Amino acid sequence: MTQKPVDLRAQTSSAHAASSVHDALEAQPYLKFLRTHRIARWLGVTVLIGIAVVGFSGGFRSATPTTTGEAKLPGTPLELDAYTVTALSAAVTANMPGQTWNTNGGKRFLNVRIRVVNNSDSGSFMGPNLASSLMLLGDGGAREIKLDDLVWADTGSRDLVMPPHLPVDLVAIWELPPSVAVPARVQIGAYKVVQGMSRITLGPEWARGPRGGFWRIPVGAQ
Repeated sequence: MTQKPVDLRAQTSSAHAASSVHDALEAQPYLKFLRTHRIARWLGVTVLIGIAVVGFSGGFRSATPTTTGEAKLPGTPLELDAYTVTALSAAVTANMPGQTWNTNGGKRFLNVRIRVVNNSDSGSFMGPNLASSLMLLGDGGAREIKLDDLVWADTGSRDLVMPPHLPVDLVAIWELPPSVAVPARVQIGAYKVVQGMSRITLGPEWARGPRGGFWRIPVGAQ
């Protein structure tokens, strides 16, 4: 079998490139400093580990506190930066808001009526931001259950364009599993919605921030 000739020029070129990269790295003042200062090298490694841990835990922006303070009574407003929200009442119903007849196949819904003031100067995309802010708190507040719907209180419409700086009445809805008994009271938590920087457009955007508080509300039946 004829052996393929060795390309000495390729080997020489690769060796020269590797040597150039090595020389370039050796010339970096930061690397020289780390080699000559063991404490600085140890601190550099510690900082890198810290950055990695924060990154794996969701990043600097999502590491939000969970303290909510004492439970608020119905009718108490919570300041949530982009919104001021007041939980008014809670009821378990067979109908969705705005329905005049029952077509839900025996389903039950926890309806929490809220009054919202949109504190921002935009109304177009504020509905989804508010929907992601509201949580039903289970297991003594240790578990969060995302809502199933957020609609206008009078019509049941999902077309939420909330005018800036005007109060509107909405209903936050959670569907109750068939095996769950109607609770005597519920706890509704709310995250703040704060203005930050979009990672995609690099422009300003509203995003969920830290917990803003929670209400403890008696549940009625309708």
